[in-house]
Amino acid sequence: MKGRFNLLPHRAQIQVWHRRVLTRQASVVLLLAFLCALIVQGVFSLRVGYLDSYNATLRMYINQMAPDFRLSQQLLNQRDDMLAKQKTLERLDARRSTSVMILNDVANALPPDIYLTRLEEDGEHFRLEGRSVHNAAIAHFFELIVKSERLAGLSLEEIRTQDGENIAPYIFTIAGQVRLVGASTLDTPERQP
Repeated sequence: MKGRFNLLPHRAQIQVWHRRVLTRQASVVLLLAFLCALIVQGVFSLRVGYLDSYNATLRMYINQMAPDFRLSQQLLNQRDDMLAKQKTLERLDARRSTSVMILNDVANALPPDIYLTRLEEDGEHFRLEGRSVHNAAIAHFFELIVKSERLAGLSLEEIRTQDGENIAPYIFTIAGQVRLVGASTLDTPERQP
């Protein structure tokens, strides 16, 4: 009889040995993973610390510059307000003198056979109503008044006759825009934020 050779203890030893190797390899991999995580966390904390100090320095310089910026914004707002007031004053001054000049132009252009019944001027719009002995005088008056430098876009809106009126039967209306001479158009420049 041949003796049998028992391989079970040998196989058990190999399995134990394989388990030890696997346990060692797993523990080494876990240790390396833990060390890598610590290194990455350290690098991130250094980067976050650097960014925090950079932001703190930047915030400090911004706070130092903020009063100067606020002051410059206030000065720009004051300048814009003063330019708007200047424009308003120039417009009022031009309107005051333009009204007198419009009245002078109307008086110089007015023929003797036209009678004015209403004259309106508000600095922007002009409207004149009157009566005439005949329609040729209205046409002549309109030709003269159109030449005025202070009136723009004049139109003869209406000519009609009134029955029963013997002295001045023609009623007319002239309307247009006022051109303010001497008022500068100051536009405030666009400011950059």
